[in-house]
Amino acid sequence: SFNSLDKTLLALRKQTGEICRLFNKSPSKGNLKRIKELFPQCGEGVIIESGFHCDYGNQITIGDRSFININCTVLDAPISEGAISIGDDCLIGPNVQLLAVSHAVNPTERLNKENFAAPIII
Repeated sequence: SFNSLDKTLLALRKQTGEICRLFNKSPSKGNLKRIKELFPQCGEGVIIESGFHCDYGNQITIGDRSFININCTVLDAPISEGAISIGDDCLIGPNVQLLAVSHAVNPTERLNKENFAAPIII
């Protein structure tokens, strides 16, 4: 588990959010390159349409020739348990949400602001 209110994580999410906002406002090749540079691995021929959002990016890998359609939300975690792996030749439809992160639903536990994560593999 991790605390998403940690100052380092808040700063990282803010920086990643700004990269996503720039891309979504102007989905140019340069801004797409900045998005792809967030990921430890992004294959050849990957297409990401505008409306893309991720929390950190550093736990997302994408294989070759995958396509991510408009308005995709990818909530990755800053820890390896929250990794999201999209393989080769995957087609992600419009408005898809890949949510590797969640939090407690019990009100008492929720007050601790702890998040937990589980990997997603496509």
